[in-house]
Amino acid sequence: MPVKKLRDGDGGFNAVEAEFCLLCGHELPEAVHAESPSAADTADARRALGDLLGGETSAPKPKFEAAPDEKRFCRDCVWFVSHPFISRCEKFHRAADPMGDCASFSIRKEEKSHDPFGDKTRKS
Repeated sequence: MPVKKLRDGDGGFNAVEAEFCLLCGHELPEAVHAESPSAADTADARRALGDLLGGETSAPKPKFEAAPDEKRFCRDCVWFVSHPFISRCEKFHRAADPMGDCASFSIRKEEKSHDPFGDKTRKS
């Protein structure tokens, strides 16, 4: 139910908050205000749901492993140029999606990061 909170008073310690229904405009009674459940209540509810469903509450996550020939994303291509505003394919001179693929894919060799300032400016 959509609720609108209004504060009545001078804005100080004597302010009184009330909640109103956005659909009809009537003030909601105090019994409608629900408190957020505590962490213990949430854990108990999760454990009870797991018991009800007959499984563990924390199942192991599946691992996805792709074969090397399946990893043909544009972001790994030698022709892909990444830029903050637009990523481009320099082979076809057009915008490219980093997660896209094409038949002209060529794997980019791993490049070592070149630090123009050397280790002199870094503080350990």
